[in-house]
Amino acid sequence: MLHGIDTFSGMRSCFPAGRFSLPDWEKYAANIAEELPDKIRDDIADYSFETDVLPVVQNVCANWEKLEFAHSSFQSAAAKISEQLTQKIHTDLDICVVFYLGLCSGAGWATTLNGKPAVLLGAEKILELNWVDPDRMFALIAHEIGHIWHQAMGGAFGQAETIEERAVFQLFSEGIAVWFEQCLYGQDDFFLENHDGWLDWCTAHDAEIRREYWRRIRCGESVQDFFGDWARYQGHPDVGYYLGNRFVRWLLKKYTVPEAARLPNSQLKQEYQIFSES
Repeated sequence: MLHGIDTFSGMRSCFPAGRFSLPDWEKYAANIAEELPDKIRDDIADYSFETDVLPVVQNVCANWEKLEFAHSSFQSAAAKISEQLTQKIHTDLDICVVFYLGLCSGAGWATTLNGKPAVLLGAEKILELNWVDPDRMFALIAHEIGHIWHQAMGGAFGQAETIEERAVFQLFSEGIAVWFEQCLYGQDDFFLENHDGWLDWCTAHDAEIRREYWRRIRCGESVQDFFGDWARYQGHPDVGYYLGNRFVRWLLKKYTVPEAARLPNSQLKQEYQIFSES
């Protein structure tokens, strides 16, 4: 069951005289959950507030009409997802979905609030990425719920013991979340990231991408450029979401969904080697 916390009406309070105010934001965030201001500050501790955070947040004030559209998309997408969860996943998870003004902690963040599963939807990042339409909002919410569902199913979160296992599990967990959003959306090739020929490029380079990720696993090299809107693999963002989803769908030919979700990291690594060579 989904519980929505919609803080759209309070976002303007963070911009007295049209300029973002951190003290006013802290009051606004604490009204959502007492722990939220500290949680967000801890998450962005490695960022430069002035150069990395403030411009993105201030951009909200100049784009209220687009924010209103994103808010409308949030309302319709959350209602649709609540219905699809009951019809297609049959889960009894109790999840809070929060539409709020953040400090660049992400457009979507699967986490906890008050000890319960929560999805935080950062309006400032949603605007920056232009994920304001109903389809992308649906996919964003569903993706983060997919992480929470995977963990509830017994996924090996926090259990990776090596750099190699962490790289495989990151790929697998993002692939599970993409699979989850595709199930709810009802389209196997739906990707939130697909624009400007992204899916066509990934499909055309599928074998190369599989092998390169395995090479990095074996060598203990960073795979960060496969994930995140700020990173690029050969000039393309979020390639890991494509690859992870292909890996998951390959696994589902061998395992049931519950079996695949609970695979240990050591086995995932072995399976990925076979997948990379297939």
